[in-house]
Amino acid sequence: MNHDSTSAASLDPSTTPNLIARQLITRMDALECELASTRRTAERAARRSRVLALLVAMMGMGLLFAAVAPESFAVVRTKRLEIVDEQDRVVGLFAANAKGGQLDLWSTGGMNSARLSSSAHGGDLSIWNLEGRPALGAFASDGGGRYEVYDVGGRMNGRLAASRGGGSFVLQNTIGKPGVLLNAEARGGGIAACDALGRPLVELSVTDRGGLALIADNNGRMVGALRTTERGGALELVDAAGVPAFAAGADIGGGSFTVTGADGRPTMTGGAGANGGGILHVLNSKSTTAISLGTGDEGAGRMAVCTPDGHPMILAQGGSDSGGIGIVFAGKRMLTLEGNSGGGRVEIADGAGKSAAALGVDLAAKSGALSLRNENSQEIARINADEKGCGLVTVSNKSGTERRTLSIK
Repeated sequence: MNHDSTSAASLDPSTTPNLIARQLITRMDALECELASTRRTAERAARRSRVLALLVAMMGMGLLFAAVAPESFAVVRTKRLEIVDEQDRVVGLFAANAKGGQLDLWSTGGMNSARLSSSAHGGDLSIWNLEGRPALGAFASDGGGRYEVYDVGGRMNGRLAASRGGGSFVLQNTIGKPGVLLNAEARGGGIAACDALGRPLVELSVTDRGGLALIADNNGRMVGALRTTERGGALELVDAAGVPAFAAGADIGGGSFTVTGADGRPTMTGGAGANGGGILHVLNSKSTTAISLGTGDEGAGRMAVCTPDGHPMILAQGGSDSGGIGIVFAGKRMLTLEGNSGGGRVEIADGAGKSAAALGVDLAAKSGALSLRNENSQEIARINADEKGCGLVTVSNKSGTERRTLSIK
């Protein structure tokens, strides 16, 4: 009789190989979780131990410092100190340089944005923008300090500096040329406005006598100056060749001016006259007066036409009720033309300046009259009309004691 060789135990599902494997895996997972929990517990214990040890060490150091000195202090010695962010990037650096100490700061983008350092004259502060170009600087110098500001392109726009003689301030244009200059010194201050090339075109400054203003042309050449003098103010204008062309000044007695020709010689002068009026002189090539215009004693006009040596030859004079023109030679009046309320008059003098003949209106008879005189200005002959309009001819001796009259009726 045949029998199956498989036993009953081998047919039990709880003892099959698959079930055994699953039980082993479940057990291993449980052991691994228990091991991980044990490890975390150990790490926490270790961290607590390290913190406790650090606290104990710090307390010990504190007790040691307290035992050594009554005042607590701490010293850290190093040649380089770096400050890093969460991504381990250097954002601050404190180190030594050839002149002393140096502190640098970086932005989050890695750009060196600020530096504070020692220098040969003291300390320097430099600040850069996000493109790494200079934005601001403050520096110690041998004369004091210097402050600089820059545009977005890193070009300096302004500088404020101190020196042993005073201070200065400069504003620059976009090409680095000075546009405005200011300075201060012992005797005062000054300011200059410059063109695009940095050449001063307008300057204001203080001198030993007062103030000074200078004006230049577009080539940088000085063409005008306004200054104070010991007796007032003065104005000077210069032509393109640098030759003085016009000068005016103030004085205690009034103002005056001078016009100069291309050769630098004065051609015209003017100013206040001695009698309170004005006076104008036109000069010749010898710088002597050729024509003079002014005011007379009564405030009326007076003109003189002069010889090449500056001596008056023709004189024109106005008055309150008369006016006249005289021709002068060697300082003596030879011919006089006069107009007044009664009419006109002509007088002729000899070489000595004495009257020799006169022709004009006889105010007594309101008619014309002709008078002839000798070398002593004594009238020796006269032709005129009487009050009735009849002609008269009168002759006298040399002394004028005897007369003879011829009347034509």
